[in-house]
Order: sequence, then C-alpha cells, then structure tokens
Amino acid sequence: MEEKIIPPKKKSPSIETLASEFPGVFTPLIELYTEADAEDGTTLKELEKVAEKLLKNRRHADILQRRSLGETLQQIGSRYGVTRERIRQLASRYQKYTTDTDSKNRIEKSIRTLIAQNGDEKRLPTNEEIQHFHPRLERGLVKYFASKSRSSLTPNCRVDVAENLVLDKEYELTNHPTRWSGARMGVACMRTSYVRVVSALPKCRWLVNVFFAGSTPRKNYRMHVT
Repeated sequence: MEEKIIPPKKKSPSIETLASEFPGVFTPLIELYTEADAEDGTTLKELEKVAEKLLKNRRHADILQRRSLGETLQQIGSRYGVTRERIRQLASRYQKYTTDTDSKNRIEKSIRTLIAQNGDEKRLPTNEEIQHFHPRLERGLVKYFASKSRSSLTPNCRVDVAENLVLDKEYELTNHPTRWSGARMGVACMRTSYVRVVSALPKCRWLVNVFFAGSTPRKNYRMHVT
C-alpha cells in the first residue's frame, strides 16, 4: 500500500501582501490560512478571497487598520465622511479576521507568534519589535501581564510580562536592569565588603558595625588593638 503524499500548501500572494502592507492588523486571517489543512482547498480559497477583497478595496483595509489602532468609530467616520454606524458594520463584518488588542487571548497569541518568528522561544521581543508588530500590542501586554499599570513597557513591566508568560526572566534582569536592580547589587556588594573587613580585622568589629549599620559604640568602650 502506497503512502499518501500530502501536497505542500501553496503560498498566497494576496495573504503575503496583506501581511506586509498591514502588519499586525489581520493576524487572525493570516493564522487561519496558515493553520488550515493543505487539502482543504475550499477554506484556503475563501480566505484568499477575503484578502483579495481587502486589497482591492484599500479604503476598507485602511478603516480596519485605524480601528485596530484604537481610533473611535466617530473619528474614523468623520475622516471618511460616513456615519459611525457604517464603520461599526464594517468592523463587525471583518471582526474574526482583524486583531482585537482588547482581548487577553489575542494579545498572548500575538506575542507568541512574534516570539516564534524571532526563533527564540524563551526571550521576550524588544519594545521596538513589539511596536513594529502592532502599535497597540505593547499596551495590551502592560494591561494584562504586568503587575502595575504603565503607559509603556518599562524594564519592571518586562520582568512581569516575562514571568507571567513563562519566558526568560533572568534575561530581562540582566539586559534590561530594573529600577531597583542597581540598589540590590549595591547591597550585595556592601554585604560582601562587610564580611571581608570583619574577617580581616576581628578586633575592630565594632568600628565596622558603626560604619555599615550605623550603631553607636558605648562611650566607655575601650578598643584594644595589638
């Protein structure tokens, strides 16, 4: 019995063009096409038709991009001279094909996709890479995966995100020092110095305590140094 050979999935020029000209906006559409069975020609053709329709009517693609970037229905409607209801209908029609940056699941899936593209499954992409992938992805990561609300992905937020997404937290601490990392290193150095000085000057231990701990020796204490 001969083994059935599954033909490789052909690349779609329309899907690739949509991905390059509108980065991060139609990620669900691209994922549906990528994850579809190579033999499911009907599904692949339907997805290609959606991409071709968006490329043919660039105005719709531009509107969906602006909506994905956070512009309100009223703002987009005023820009294109249509009602906000018309914009809402268009966004609803393509909802399953556009990136929803207000969804925690979509945010996590998008960052996982970017991590896979970089080829390092444990490293959180740089802020520049995240911004290039989708301008609102950074805000979503801060909103859902950081312990404190910030306007941007600060070093402290990056540590939180890496920990919550089970990524390389130590890499973030090493390459993106947090606000308190320098202070912690300073405390560690002081402790090391304390031990060395005490071991080298056993009979001047009270002086070391004064210097490092701020303690005050008794007035009638006599130091005997040989």
